[in-house]
Amino acid sequence: MTPHLKDWLKGPLLSAVALVLYSVALGLFISLMLLVIAMEEGGDNISELSVPVTEAVVLLSQGAGFEIGSVRLTIVPLLLTVLLIGVVRSLALRLGCGWRAYLTGLASWLVLNLLLRQGVAFAFVDDLWLILAKCALVFSVGFALAALGRSPLTSLALDWYRGHVGAEARRTVRIGVLTAAVVALVYLVCGLVTVVVWAVLDWRAVAEVFAMSGMQTGSRVLTTVFCAIWLPNVCIWAVSWLFGGGFAIGELADFSLWVGQSADLPPVPVFGLFPAPVGNDAIRIALMIAPIALGLACGLAAMLAGRGFGIRAGSPDDGPDALRRILEFVRPALAFCLSGALLSVAFTLLFTVSNGSLGFDRLAHVGVDVMVSTRTVIRPIVLGLFMAWLLVAVAAATVYGVRWLMRRRAAAQAGPAQAGDDTVVISAVHDAAPHDAGVRGDAHGDTESRDTESRNVKSRDTEPRSGDAHDAVSRKRSRRVDSRRVEPRDAGAGDPAQRRDDGSRGDAPHDGGARRTPRRVDSRHAGTERADAPKREPADAGAPARRPRVAKSSPEATTIPRVVNPQPTNKEE
Repeated sequence: MTPHLKDWLKGPLLSAVALVLYSVALGLFISLMLLVIAMEEGGDNISELSVPVTEAVVLLSQGAGFEIGSVRLTIVPLLLTVLLIGVVRSLALRLGCGWRAYLTGLASWLVLNLLLRQGVAFAFVDDLWLILAKCALVFSVGFALAALGRSPLTSLALDWYRGHVGAEARRTVRIGVLTAAVVALVYLVCGLVTVVVWAVLDWRAVAEVFAMSGMQTGSRVLTTVFCAIWLPNVCIWAVSWLFGGGFAIGELADFSLWVGQSADLPPVPVFGLFPAPVGNDAIRIALMIAPIALGLACGLAAMLAGRGFGIRAGSPDDGPDALRRILEFVRPALAFCLSGALLSVAFTLLFTVSNGSLGFDRLAHVGVDVMVSTRTVIRPIVLGLFMAWLLVAVAAATVYGVRWLMRRRAAAQAGPAQAGDDTVVISAVHDAAPHDAGVRGDAHGDTESRDTESRNVKSRDTEPRSGDAHDAVSRKRSRRVDSRRVEPRDAGAGDPAQRRDDGSRGDAPHDGGARRTPRRVDSRHAGTERADAPKREPADAGAPARRPRVAKSSPEATTIPRVVNPQPTNKEE
């Protein structure tokens, strides 16, 4: 047998096995229930209705309602629908079906359901084409859940998505879908818990309904289990009731947080579970704001978590990257919009498929008002999500502003201190006339020359070097350089003792030219001025030319010692 032929044959096998397993299991339970009811209640043998009732329930679980006398049942038992989809998916995964198996399986599925419809004596509400369309939808959903993970088309679509959509856009979509899924799951869990609470609080009302119907213990147990196939429907109605929407049993009963009244309801045991109104205002308010709190929590988690957007408050040190900051908040907003849209579509579908009818006229509509319930459930969630977005945006802007102000204040406080303590003041002072004694030439009658360079690192504990003459010159020159003390190094150069004192401090000896004194440069501004490239002021126009200094005449003159923040010392011979 060729592989293609096997693929074509897998479809009919899948459809037949799935429908047989589902129908047999359901038929056995229905037969048992009818048998127990007939034994306890007596009368005609109603076990003969097992086959038609089973066929009708199989079609009802796929959305095809039917009528029996004055009863018109179109409420889809969603629990059976989910079980049927699960059976189709499991078999498709086990058989490893492809698109050929899907085509033949879908055709076989429609044929089998058509045979079931022909065997039911009840009148169906929908036309034949609509019944077949609903059956095809159920089979397609189950098969797609199995095939999407293994299909080559899925791999191609994912590769195209990764290649044409950026990483940030994919993360935005992923977080939006994940947020919607988490919110929907929390809602459904809340609905299930609410139904359990109703059952605990109102079990006496259910017992009264059973007593009114005259059912014995076995009939009560099996009937209660059979009614559980509508448990997902009641949970969805409970979600609407819990957050302020409510639901109705036709025109006979309305249930909400404020109203819980009924009149002339049929003796159906599940109706005894429906709640009374909530009398405590605080509890009602808490239930109304619970979706807002849920949306706020999900939004904060999506924006601040490391696997989410991971938004953190910026710092002025990060640089003026305004576009990046804007995109950090645009992406969460888009993700929350996507979450709100997905939740709106999902709960609109859930509320729609959970509704139905139990009869005509006053029982023609059982369930929730789809538009009102969707608006009641989704609007607070969206409000909570965007409250989280706004809260994070305001907090980030506030922290950024505070950091910017603190940095500006620190810079303003450090400015004067740095100007007063750390600024290197380099000034060249040219003295046209000697102060204490003229600077004479050497023994050979060299021309008079004055070329002094003064460099001073201001320090709080700087003291003049020596002598009253130095003090006087320092005070005089401090007024000329913005109240900064400038220490002359050549004052008293004609005094041999003074020159000896200078030499003892490491100054270069007089060698026919101007003496050099060691520079004192602060380490933080060492790169501003080179220690070996001092500024020189031109000599007076009337002064004779200066004889160039020979570098080799004095080893001490070839290098300029570099002193970092020196402590002035006074040595005198």
